[in-house]
Amino acid sequence: MIIIALDFSQAKTGICVMKCNKKKPKILHTELDVTNTKIKGIERTKQTIDKVRELYKDYDAKIVVKESAIIFRASTGLPVIKSHGALEYDMLLNAVPVDEVHNSTIKARAKRILEENKYSKEDIKKLNKKEIVAKAIEMYYNKDSSVKERIYTERGKLIDDVADAIMLGIVYSEKINSKKGWHTVRSLVL
Repeated sequence: MIIIALDFSQAKTGICVMKCNKKKPKILHTELDVTNTKIKGIERTKQTIDKVRELYKDYDAKIVVKESAIIFRASTGLPVIKSHGALEYDMLLNAVPVDEVHNSTIKARAKRILEENKYSKEDIKKLNKKEIVAKAIEMYYNKDSSVKERIYTERGKLIDDVADAIMLGIVYSEKINSKKGWHTVRSLVL
């Protein structure tokens, strides 16, 4: 099954197209979709939604999975809510199933991957949230250089939105392939 995992926002969206299988999910495509800052908010959101719909069709994906909208500050809350609502509404109109995974679930799985690879809790505490996800992806894919190239720029800067999208895809793939299955599916299209 092919999924599209998103760390969705109005300005920059991390995108990962992934083939989920019984073993390790295979990354087919990643990108950071950066919208044009000179256009209005809804148009920026539409630009990203169009990109997601195009990838959904091109890869014959079965579902779009996004990180839940988390609101920390009221000043940034409205654009996040509007963007996520617009994405879900557009996907509903186009019969594209959508599911979401809470941010804390993604971060918790990243920490478990590090612990499984002999990182102590003290070592993990020294890393910031973005580094935890990046290191976990590297460990999960056995330090595969092709995966590392997807989450770092040529100058070594972490592309954290893409890393979050990859980690989201890993979590979702593991859940749908587990014996328990995905108990909290909230697909908009059944």
